[in-house]
Amino acid sequence: MKKKFNSKTTTGFTLVELLIGSVLTFGLISLMGMTLGQITKDSIKSELQVQIEQDSDFLVEFIANEIKTSLVSTQPATDSELSKIPSFIFSSIPSDAKYILLLKNQELAAPIIYFTVPRNSPYVTQTWLAKVSSSNIVLYRWGPSLDSSGDKYSSPNNPAAWGNPVPIADWLSADSNTTTCLDNSWKLIPNTGAAEGFYVCVKLTTQDAKEANLLRLYLTGKVRSERLSRDLIYKKNTQVYSRISNN
Repeated sequence: MKKKFNSKTTTGFTLVELLIGSVLTFGLISLMGMTLGQITKDSIKSELQVQIEQDSDFLVEFIANEIKTSLVSTQPATDSELSKIPSFIFSSIPSDAKYILLLKNQELAAPIIYFTVPRNSPYVTQTWLAKVSSSNIVLYRWGPSLDSSGDKYSSPNNPAAWGNPVPIADWLSADSNTTTCLDNSWKLIPNTGAAEGFYVCVKLTTQDAKEANLLRLYLTGKVRSERLSRDLIYKKNTQVYSRISNN
């Protein structure tokens, strides 16, 4: 007996079906790639944002603690206390420096000063600062270091032993701000030039007061992310009251 064979044969996918499947597969892969790319960008942004926030918070807290035990000069660029800074230190500070804070601490033989310098200034020579955009400003501090306990200053009566000004923040924004303080009883510092990523407003007890013990501290951090092709901005301000009377 002859065997009967089914005339129907098993066929594969048609060309149209393969094309449709390829398009769907490519679309799914692209969507997954876009999602993964966005997750990566969000992760980079989150890490940088956390870093700049932590650095800003630490910096503001450190400066605030120094202010609490000092009187704040309302004219840091011309205050007579600058004469107490050793000449070899004072003469090295560049002419384009902006004096922001001059703190008079009764336990110290000279004032603590904070000043800013443009990132592209020849004064800025530290190699570790080279990773930051040249458009930023760098904040320097001159004053005594803290001892091993972290509670007292080293060599409080010997300013010559305090060393050169030290850069403590290189990620501050150089963008100029059209800034005014709360009212006429407050004074903006720096007294001249544009307010940039670090400035203060001091509360005046009289219009010609040379010292203050209440101020508002303003900080704007700016970090360039090449991988994200954008700048990340973080702003912080706080009010600080000194325990030292200026009467």
